[in-house]
Amino acid sequence: MVTGPPASGKTSLAAELAKRLKVPFVSKDTFKEALYDTFGSGDELEERIDRAALAILFSVVESQLAEGVSVTAESNFDADADVTPFGAFVDEHGARIVQVHIGGGTDELVEKFARRAVSGTRHPGHRDAP
Repeated sequence: MVTGPPASGKTSLAAELAKRLKVPFVSKDTFKEALYDTFGSGDELEERIDRAALAILFSVVESQLAEGVSVTAESNFDADADVTPFGAFVDEHGARIVQVHIGGGTDELVEKFARRAVSGTRHPGHRDAP
């Protein structure tokens, strides 16, 4: 799993790891964007879309592990709320979890987030603001 704060480079690193390891890659934002396209976006939907995207991510990881396939998963996983499924993957499938946490200085991350927000490359459902 690859985790860290927004704009830290999680997606790029996780995609490259998956490519080099020749394993599937799943990202919470990919699922969120499909949910935005289906249900729309906005403050009133954001928490439910975020929870649904994470549930889908864990479901996909579970199905891959059940078939004996390793997988690279990327999200800003919450250390308190999102660890339970990983324990279940270990218990039920004998998974070995490797966590890569990307960090950075606050000023650097804020600057990268602001650049990304004005770049126009992110799905509008994220509603990033500089």
